[in-house]
Amino acid sequence: MRHSWIGLLIIAFMVSSCADLSSDDAKDKLEEEGVPVSSEALIANIQTNDVEVVEWLLIAGVDADSQDDRNVPALIWAADLGYADIVELLIEHGARIDSRESGVSALMVASMEGHNRIVDKLIEAGANVNLQNQDGMTALMSAAFKGHDDIVTTLLEHGADPLLEMNNGYRAHQLASDRGHDDLALYIRDYGE
Repeated sequence: MRHSWIGLLIIAFMVSSCADLSSDDAKDKLEEEGVPVSSEALIANIQTNDVEVVEWLLIAGVDADSQDDRNVPALIWAADLGYADIVELLIEHGARIDSRESGVSALMVASMEGHNRIVDKLIEAGANVNLQNQDGMTALMSAAFKGHDDIVTTLLEHGADPLLEMNNGYRAHQLASDRGHDDLALYIRDYGE
């Protein structure tokens, strides 16, 4: 337990020390580390959870909405991998919260993966809890499908509509039921009545 607090203090120090960097200072630090100022470097350092380098890249001017070669935005990568500190940095640097460039939103991905802290951060930043992908799937449906009770509750408390349907007519409670999450299915169904 002590080690986790020490890690948090180190990250807090690193983040606060980066806050004072100018764009030129960040570029100098990146050059010292041999990291190019590019979208590719941003995605690569998100994938390795290098919070400090990600922040330097954002301060140096790399677009927070950068995408990989498959059009997956930086925010989706961070949400999928569960890197809440990087999600927060991307939001602070202007990442579009409800972007669906890759077919899903960051909130849908975080809900599917069970990343409660990221779901909270995205909702706090104004994510649309009822946004649907091309199949009609919502963040609520994603969480229900995977049986993430806490996230389902959070989404419902923040206005997620349990009556929305996918293109195939399925609702969140049906997805939960089909996956054997019967108590959750009843909770969602009753919430919608």
